[in-house]
Amino acid sequence: MSQAATYVQHQEATSTVGSIFAQPTGDALLTAARTIYDSYCQTHNEAQRPLGVAIDRQTQRGHLIFTGKPVLLPRELFVSVDELEKAEES
Repeated sequence: MSQAATYVQHQEATSTVGSIFAQPTGDALLTAARTIYDSYCQTHNEAQRPLGVAIDRQTQRGHLIFTGKPVLLPRELFVSVDELEKAEES
């Protein structure tokens, strides 16, 4: 069975004006990952629960990970669903 990937882009203004290579902070990446996860949950009420979100550190684009150990690109960071839910409670 093939898994369809869900892609969502979270855009947030960075404090560095004019720099395309500005790195978002950890909080910005967590917020972007949470937005991607929340969007998936809202549109797929009873679908399979993902393991987490792989998010690009520079563009804040991400995709959900559903199986096993994620293979990440060099610019990507994995945020587990447990981390996202824990951060949401705080």
